[in-house]
Amino acid sequence: MSSSQVIVDLAAIQHNYQEYKKLLSSQTPIMAVVKSNAYGHGMLEVAKFLADKVDILAVVSLEEALQLLQAGVNCPIFVLSFWSSAELKSIPIDKLFLLSLPVYHQEMLKQLDDYGASVNQKIKTHLKVDTGAGRVGVLADEAFALAQALSEKKFLDWQGVYSHFASSEENLEYTIAQLDKFKALRDQFEVLKSNLSYHIACSAASLVLQDLGAFSLTRLGISLYGLWPDKSLKPHFGHKVQLKPALTWQTKLIHIKKIPAGSFVGYGNSHQVKRDTILGVLPIGYWDGYDRRLGNKGEVIIRGVACPVLGRICMNLTMIDLSDLPALGYNDDVILLGAGQTADQIAEKIGTINYEVVTRINPLIERKYI
Repeated sequence: MSSSQVIVDLAAIQHNYQEYKKLLSSQTPIMAVVKSNAYGHGMLEVAKFLADKVDILAVVSLEEALQLLQAGVNCPIFVLSFWSSAELKSIPIDKLFLLSLPVYHQEMLKQLDDYGASVNQKIKTHLKVDTGAGRVGVLADEAFALAQALSEKKFLDWQGVYSHFASSEENLEYTIAQLDKFKALRDQFEVLKSNLSYHIACSAASLVLQDLGAFSLTRLGISLYGLWPDKSLKPHFGHKVQLKPALTWQTKLIHIKKIPAGSFVGYGNSHQVKRDTILGVLPIGYWDGYDRRLGNKGEVIIRGVACPVLGRICMNLTMIDLSDLPALGYNDDVILLGAGQTADQIAEKIGTINYEVVTRINPLIERKYI
């Protein structure tokens, strides 16, 4: 995939982190979420860059955490969602103190406590509660019983409680209801253990809700990479947080040719040119993460000019119209995502969200860090 390249501006990531640091209380730690290949930006390199700048890194699974440890990342790592008992045996014993693992049902408590006993070390754990997102997490009504069992486990170091908002970008009433439920849990758990860490705030909630300073930390995900959790937030909070997108995805032309009016382009004859057309072919397709739904509606940017996609996106190729450009050659940069073509613009064209646009860029594509 040498003809395509993702360029990641690490200074932009640091800028976005600092913007949130200014917004939040100076006493509020930030958990930088680098899961899922750092939302397409490259998990290992982004994590290495952030390791001495943030309070804690967050990944989705123990598998991702192990990748960070193997890469030499030496800072606290929080596993947000899942792990398997088989993976526990792969944790380097001298690095175990860096990890915090989630628990949300009885079998997890047993497996983790048994593992701690086998290595004679306490395992840092956080209780995951489902306050309304309907994903992993013990139901709020059942949380106290599980918390009590957790507090009695000899080899589990219970350090915190967390939950996840379902709709903090869209539904304030529902978000406040979740927050109230979470606060009530905090009051219950205080009788079992004091000084626990409580966290529920994400990028959007940190903007929308003003009373999250009472909680122990903020989880910073999509905004860390310069993207708004929802486009509706920018008009209201853009004066408080100035975000800089960190990712540019570009490629080169592999073929330029003139085709006569009436010619069809691509699979299914879905596009027929009405004029003599300068056709460009790019070595990019849906295998690379360039969404198939961009066929006949996407655009790329060359020399600041928007060039429309012609025909269906192929597995490995995309065709574009170069007719409105002056003479150009094979060394010209073709911007798929970046200046002049944002993740939000692409997301709107294909009916999805900016998260998916960046995260689905094939991880095998070279990342260059500047």
